[in-house]
Amino acid sequence: SYIHSHRVAIRNGGKTFIPEGYNDADFTTKLVEAVKSDLPNVSFIGIRILERGGLRYFYERYGRRSYDMFDEVQALSKKQGAVFFKGQAFDLMCGINQTTLHASDELEVEQGAEKRAISNAFKKMNRSKKSNKFMVKEFIKQIA
Repeated sequence: SYIHSHRVAIRNGGKTFIPEGYNDADFTTKLVEAVKSDLPNVSFIGIRILERGGLRYFYERYGRRSYDMFDEVQALSKKQGAVFFKGQAFDLMCGINQTTLHASDELEVEQGAEKRAISNAFKKMNRSKKSNKFMVKEFIKQIA
């Protein structure tokens, strides 16, 4: 990568990826696009833990192409405890409310596990969280 006139550009082979704006979301998006240009068959999942008040930032930086109105995102977040959409570069973008997380559990799945085993392990890890069914559904769709 190189910096020119306060702009960052990412070079990958013969391609140059220039972020549209000056924020971390634009840079991250272009960085993922650069990596995807070399690995087109790889899926990328972006996960952002949303602090209190962080939903608006998440929507403005990543979700405007997927949702017309912030009110729609806010309603989904309240209902599901998380927001999911296809991002500009990410195959799945997740905004998970900080209050729905429980940090002491670990996801334990054997390598090469089937869809059902992954689903059961994820449910067990987040047993009492309201966002379980939504997160499991979206992650399994990406994995399968």
